[in-house]
Amino acid sequence: MFTGFLNRTVVISSNSPCRNAGASIATGNDFDGQTWNSPPAIGCDEWKPEPWLTTAKVNVETWGRVRLSAIAIGQTPFTYQWVKDGALLSDNGKISGANSQSLTVNTISPSDAGEYQLIASNSLGVATGQVTRLTMRFVDQVGTAPSPPYTNWITAATNIQDAVDSAGIGDVIVVNNGIYGRGGKVMAGDLTNRVVLNKPVTLMSANGPTATIIQGDWDLGATNGLGSVRSVWMGDNSSLIGFTIRG
Repeated sequence: MFTGFLNRTVVISSNSPCRNAGASIATGNDFDGQTWNSPPAIGCDEWKPEPWLTTAKVNVETWGRVRLSAIAIGQTPFTYQWVKDGALLSDNGKISGANSQSLTVNTISPSDAGEYQLIASNSLGVATGQVTRLTMRFVDQVGTAPSPPYTNWITAATNIQDAVDSAGIGDVIVVNNGIYGRGGKVMAGDLTNRVVLNKPVTLMSANGPTATIIQGDWDLGATNGLGSVRSVWMGDNSSLIGFTIRG
């Protein structure tokens, strides 16, 4: 059955059969704060012609690159504009999609951290999305001045687990080139893991799997005994992108 949902969400489109098909009375607002029509839509979402924006989400699809995207709801066509820390963005060698629903930040660096918003407009008005904060931590095994919370290359952690432990939910942790065979954490049983992603964070390399290796280790006396180190332990909603995992 065609329901007219947008992009795997519960947001309905302008041609959804759910529109104006609900009970004749609905009180309050829908799930994203819009008032109900009369009659209302079926479900938890209402459709209105004025522009409305979902909260932008941070996605990492490949190493060294971050994408922020939101969904505009209302009467098409829309005009889009991304803003970072209150300043309008424009496409250049580093930024692409500044005038679309999806903003891509290439060759990610500490200066890309900050607050992002999408503005969408149509012939009926303008909507400004909620602020989405991009927070990053950095890891460089040859760093000389590691200092929490590791928010730039100068103060980058020298092992991955230190940066993970300092990160908050949704943070992106960027790892420079090298073989990472130090540090670790015990998560289950007695064995140490070189890296434990026990929170919803994204761990990505700056330059891909040929340049960045997470190295486990064996127990010299008993191969996979208590002295061995497993590679990566991952919890729900964590992501690992652009590494070679070995040992």
